[in-house]
Amino acid sequence: AKQLQARETVTEARVLSNEELLESGNIPIRLDLALKDKKSKNNVVLMDGDVISIPERPTTVAVRGSVFVPTAILFESGQTMKYYLDRCGGATVDADVNQILVIRATGTITKAKNSTKIELGDTIIVPTKVMVAKLTDGKGGFEEFFKQLTNVGIIYAVLRNVIR
Repeated sequence: AKQLQARETVTEARVLSNEELLESGNIPIRLDLALKDKKSKNNVVLMDGDVISIPERPTTVAVRGSVFVPTAILFESGQTMKYYLDRCGGATVDADVNQILVIRATGTITKAKNSTKIELGDTIIVPTKVMVAKLTDGKGGFEEFFKQLTNVGIIYAVLRNVIR
């Protein structure tokens, strides 16, 4: 029993590479708002070599992390986070249900509750308690970490639609 107790039961957190931490250069904007109003914050100045990529309209909500069946679920208008978590079998025993985040299709990150309305193309991230403990440094480290992942989420969504 002492040997089992002394053993590390969770692998060390991996060190993120520079590529995973650096900004990708993607800027999510609402093109419809930019076209309607010249003074809109969405009306960004394009430079030579810039590319505008308009992904296909998503039809699902992704649920990732510490749930029984991580998957994508068909979007249902007006549904909450609880609806999507229930369809994945719910959170596992080691999930930190107080630290669930939603990466919006727009690239923003929202801390979520069961009543949080989910939008088309969102990704729900359910972390483990160990993950939160290792990433939290008392200064919001966990949320900052996921803010860094926003660009990765945007790239994933764009690539997923391009590859189809």
